Amino acid sequence: MSVSEGSSRVLQDMMEDGTFDDFRQKIVNHLKENESLRGFTAELVERSETLGQPGVASRPRKDLFETLRKEIEEPVMEMASSAAWDVLLSDQGVGKEIKEKVEAMLQRTLNEL
Repeated sequence: MSVSEGSSRVLQDMMEDGTFDDFRQKIVNHLKENESLRGFTAELVERSETLGQPGVASRPRKDLFETLRKEIEEPVMEMASSAAWDVLLSDQGVGKEIKEKVEAMLQRTLNEL
């Protein structure tokens, strides 16, 4: 078995046993708790051109939220992506858990040969 095949098998095993979903949920929770991301998003909303327009109170909520989403989505997603990568690549917390789990599963896969 090649390293590529072993890696694919580990990923498949992690998806099948729920490990992948567990890690994804931990990362989502970490992002939800990220004060910098929350503050950044709040600042963008406060400085929003959409919310600063005259007559904004009379606009339909759905239209207002969609326009606001379009305005702030890209910078928020860029910061969230960066924060998620920081979590993934960290030598602590979830990053460490992922590394340890992948190494253990890869070792198990190689031992099964």
